[in-house]
Formats: sequence, C-alpha cells, structure tokens
Amino acid sequence: LPRRADWAFSVGNNNPTGGARAAEMWLALSQRPTAMFCTTDRLAMGFIHRIQEAGLRVPDDVAVAGFDDIPFSDYLEVPLTTVAYPKYEMGELATRRLIDLIENPDPHRSPEQVLLEPRLIPRRSSGA
Repeated sequence: LPRRADWAFSVGNNNPTGGARAAEMWLALSQRPTAMFCTTDRLAMGFIHRIQEAGLRVPDDVAVAGFDDIPFSDYLEVPLTTVAYPKYEMGELATRRLIDLIENPDPHRSPEQVLLEPRLIPRRSSGA
C-alpha cells in the first residue's frame, strides 16, 4: 500500500498515553485506516483503550497490532496481536560478542550484522 502521511502518528512517547493520543488523531480523520500498527504494545494498549472509550470496537472498527509481546498482552479484554522479537537470544548474543571484544581486542575488526527473526503472534485485536 502507498504510505499516507496523515496515517502515521508521532506521539512523543511509547506509553499508553501516547497510544491514547494516537487514537484521538485516528478518531479525527475523515477517512480512517482499518488497521493500526503501534511500535510498542504499550502504545497499542492506550490506543485500544481510547477507541473503546469512544464507543468503538477492536477489531470490528479498527484492527490493532503492537510490537514487543510484553507479558500481559494476551490478558487484555481484547488480546493484543503483537510481534515478538527474540529478547533472550539478543541479550545472549550481545554478551558473547562483548566478551569476545574484551578478550580479543582488534581495532581493525569489521562490524558484524546479525539478523534475528521476529515472530508474529496473532490474537483477537487483529481479528485473528
């Protein structure tokens, strides 16, 4: 889909209050997207809460997804679809790399890029 600038909201924080602010912006649109992706689960929670306060339903009126898979995402009134990233593996890999850099210093070492696979966890907030 083409990117629409009026459908991208900058709210200044990653808290539920920012999500509620994004929902206000979404509610003010004359033509609303049918789905929203929030960059954190906490933003998505605030977004959903404000949408419900306005009398709308998730996912019937708008589908919502977050990013993080924080521990209580699946315990919400409408369980949150989210993207989980491998937190433990990231920490383990970073620790191993740091120890290697300390034990084997090399000012000419090239940076390495590591790609870890995220995982989509579909729940009811997206209509799953």
